[in-house]
Amino acid sequence: HGVTLDAGEGAYLDVWSGSSPAGRGIQIGSAMRGEVQIRPGSRIMGNYLDGILVNGGEDVQIDDVFVGANSQAASGTYNGITIGANVTGWKVRGCKSGDLPSGSNLQGYGLYVNSGCNHYIVTGNDFRDNVTGTMYVLDIGTSKVIKDNLPNTPQTRTGAGAVTLTEPL
Repeated sequence: HGVTLDAGEGAYLDVWSGSSPAGRGIQIGSAMRGEVQIRPGSRIMGNYLDGILVNGGEDVQIDDVFVGANSQAASGTYNGITIGANVTGWKVRGCKSGDLPSGSNLQGYGLYVNSGCNHYIVTGNDFRDNVTGTMYVLDIGTSKVIKDNLPNTPQTRTGAGAVTLTEPL
């Protein structure tokens, strides 16, 4: 992995993390207890798996970050930004997670949110030009803000618990 935060009390990242040949650009582990901020202008690109995987932390903030051309292992299998199950209190704001000018985008979704997440904000992002779709949220939680993202089109899921997501939620 480019940057791995397995445990600790917090981190402030201003990074360019790319071309991790067998891993993710940034991985935040479930034992991470402190706040994590990925700063504006950071670039997470061309990684083998997800660009960013968040499985822990408190008050994780991903702000104005460029994420693209990830999932080099297999087209559509991994995402630009993946939020793990039951992660709460996080924010993704003002990011571009999709096709970037200098890479071949293979990532499935710009943002993929697993079940059990709550108390989160997703605003002002550009999730266009991903292989599978823009944003996928397994369940929308009871306390969240999802608005003003591109493209602003409904997403429909089929199967158990099928819903149509239309912004704002």
